[in-house]
Amino acid sequence: MRVSRIVAACVVPLLILLLGANAAERPRLTFTGLGDIHIGMSESRARALGFRLTSAGPWGEVGDDDYVACHYLDSAPGYPAIAVMINDHEVVRIDIGYRSLGENWMSLSGARIGMSEQELAAIYGDWLQISPHPYLDEAGSYLSLTSSDGRYAMIFETAAEDFDADALQAGNQPRLVTAFRAGRSGPVGYIEGCA
Repeated sequence: MRVSRIVAACVVPLLILLLGANAAERPRLTFTGLGDIHIGMSESRARALGFRLTSAGPWGEVGDDDYVACHYLDSAPGYPAIAVMINDHEVVRIDIGYRSLGENWMSLSGARIGMSEQELAAIYGDWLQISPHPYLDEAGSYLSLTSSDGRYAMIFETAAEDFDADALQAGNQPRLVTAFRAGRSGPVGYIEGCA
């Protein structure tokens, strides 16, 4: 009995350390990729990484005309909470946070789900363009970055935890990142998946 307590006392901290190291070693989202996922890679290569068509998102069913041109793949091992938009058989956008566990991913500069708009501004400064969230009015924003050549973009979606109008007007409700995405400028700007 005493040996099992000693083993538990040693193993539990080791497991916590190892799990933390894995999270710190995750690849970070850039304008053009995330780890082994690259903007412009073929759908077949994305499927070889384990991404597959699921019914978890608002994209077309097999056989729909929209499915052929634009659809999503997700649920790859090692990439929880990641979805890739496929258009004309290649990856054009990478979405983070459309499911749980998205907070375990970061941008190259360290931005992540749960950060406030002020924290994002501290990271990106004047490079960050702020626009109203298309569905949340004052309760949310789109914070966008564009590559120097204009070909790629990254968007952070934010929302207030409480949608109380008085608190929002008083500035007492910080807007926090709920999801972010990157890829080719056009597809990154699509508001509802492929639309």
